Amino acid sequence: MTVSANDADALNAAVVAVKGTCLGADRASLLEKGILRITLADVVPQAAGVEDTTLERALTFDVLYEFLKGPEEAEDVIVEVPINLDTN
Repeated sequence: MTVSANDADALNAAVVAVKGTCLGADRASLLEKGILRITLADVVPQAAGVEDTTLERALTFDVLYEFLKGPEEAEDVIVEVPINLDTN
């Protein structure tokens, strides 16, 4: 994730806000979304371009998640499964 701002103070504040949002989320709400664990892996400053006054910092997160797929409404429900056994 890349955070950008026009000056160093604003960039630091934005990085703190992003980290707080990602890492400070309620555990129950994360679990509902399938996120089992999230940690900050790295923060890397990126150089601004020569003509660009925007400062950027890249944040890397490690995320352990489980793919969750909610139940869909059934179109056809199998009520009984016929078992055809030949016991001879």
